[in-house]
Amino acid sequence: MGQQQLLLLILATIIAGAGVLLGVNMFQESAAQANMDDVTQDCYTFATKAQSWFRRPAMMNGGGQSFSGFDFGDINLPAGASYSNENGSYAISGVTNTSCTITGTGKESLDTDPAPLTVTITVNSSAAAVIGMTK
Repeated sequence: MGQQQLLLLILATIIAGAGVLLGVNMFQESAAQANMDDVTQDCYTFATKAQSWFRRPAMMNGGGQSFSGFDFGDINLPAGASYSNENGSYAISGVTNTSCTITGTGKESLDTDPAPLTVTITVNSSAAAVIGMTK
């Protein structure tokens, strides 16, 4: 082979390798973002259950205008306990009569930041607000 053919072969190998590395990085970022979205959705689902608990009268197994006693709904875990599914793990903390905090920790992380993805939502009687979302 001539020198020109060897140079073209080396150049093609470098370009193909760079393309593979770029594709792997894009896939990892996409997986991490999808996991963050799933954890956020799960936290909002739990926030909706918390608001439902707050509004349901105590006579009907609800909170009776209080978040005290709220758990993960059908899962029946008390506040302070954690729950896990395929998206991540979740915990309820800071339960008072007027609010509670739901924290979700994802299973994916980025190569640039190996800390797990975390979403924190505070729920009160009228709304759920995302107070923290970190990658």
